[in-house]
Amino acid sequence: MPTALAPGKLNLYLEVVGRRPDGYHELRTLFQTVRWGDDVTVERTAARGVACRTVGADVPDDERNLAVRAASRWLEASGAGGGVAIRLDKRVPVGGGLGGGSSDAATVLRLLDEGAGPAGLGPDRLHALARGLGADVPFLLEGGTATATGVGDRLERRRSGPPVRVVLVLPPFGTETARVYARVAERLRKAPAGGLERAVDALVSGVPAAIRDAHHNDLAEAALRAYPELLRFTAEVERALGRPPAMTGSGSTLFDVPDPGEEADVLARLAALPGRREVVVTG
Repeated sequence: MPTALAPGKLNLYLEVVGRRPDGYHELRTLFQTVRWGDDVTVERTAARGVACRTVGADVPDDERNLAVRAASRWLEASGAGGGVAIRLDKRVPVGGGLGGGSSDAATVLRLLDEGAGPAGLGPDRLHALARGLGADVPFLLEGGTATATGVGDRLERRRSGPPVRVVLVLPPFGTETARVYARVAERLRKAPAGGLERAVDALVSGVPAAIRDAHHNDLAEAALRAYPELLRFTAEVERALGRPPAMTGSGSTLFDVPDPGEEADVLARLAALPGRREVVVTG
């Protein structure tokens, strides 16, 4: 049974350009995966259908689970007989803005196609399936570093910088993406001119202070308006750190990029806060 890491992702820059006629929002964002996430195990079975077992989180085991939908669509598109058994060992929190469900789905697609050999769908058809599952899924098929436009599905692969250590600050609650986007029109500050390329340059430099300074997320203000508990938690994190934390996606995960040798101090400053912390490395 092949097992692979389904990596979490960070949005090191996220700008909401506008709302499309279909109700979705146009974005400009910088994606970066980290070497931490869920473990996904996939096995082809003789019995038809998709069975899913999840350890570490209370998530649905039916078509509401994006990994289950990914397996079902791969079986349909490939014409393969039988079914699929999935095991998800969850570390990425639900509603954390780290792309956990999307990464699980992308990893299921990749493992199934690799296991099929010449009978697999191939990169183009696999990416088409991924686009139909969610905006983050195409990026997470390969991970690494990329900028994205559209709803986040039009990708441009970028050169990765040196590995950088990041402290994830995971509050004891999640957020709902739709609820956050419903408040995005209320934002008060504009995205910085040239902000996306500045964030790309900062990441390539590998300098933590530059990465922190270049970070921008239009969804952060919307998330804080939609979730007063996140506003309070973010204020506590900022007081503890002595600088504003960054936010990935629509939240609820905050993160900090410590200066060299500062990691232990950052963890100590955050120790009294609820939730949990994870130290991860970009890559």
